[in-house]
Amino acid sequence: MISPKDQDDLDVQVRARSGDVENEIRSAISEEHASIVVMGTHGRGFVRRMFIGSVTQDLLRKIPVPVITVSHASHPTKFSRILFATDLAESFREEFEFVVNFARRMAAELVVFRSD
Repeated sequence: MISPKDQDDLDVQVRARSGDVENEIRSAISEEHASIVVMGTHGRGFVRRMFIGSVTQDLLRKIPVPVITVSHASHPTKFSRILFATDLAESFREEFEFVVNFARRMAAELVVFRSD
């Protein structure tokens, strides 16, 4: 899974589970003391999501740590400009603090996009 050049500087541990996806991810977050979850998306359209559902979309609202989603078309090597989309809901301050710290660590520009 990891290329030989990346094996020297990454600590990668592989875990495999089966069962209810939400329960297994919640358990893994707790057991592994994860501070963030990265999940892939399939890029399905609206109609297919309505009939099939989206595990990632559903979990975004339920799990207790930040989630970054990665689509099949995303291959960033460096985060240089981050767009933070918000509706200024009650959780805005915590979310904003997280994204500001993340942008600092990545030495990235931060753009805040507000929608109603």
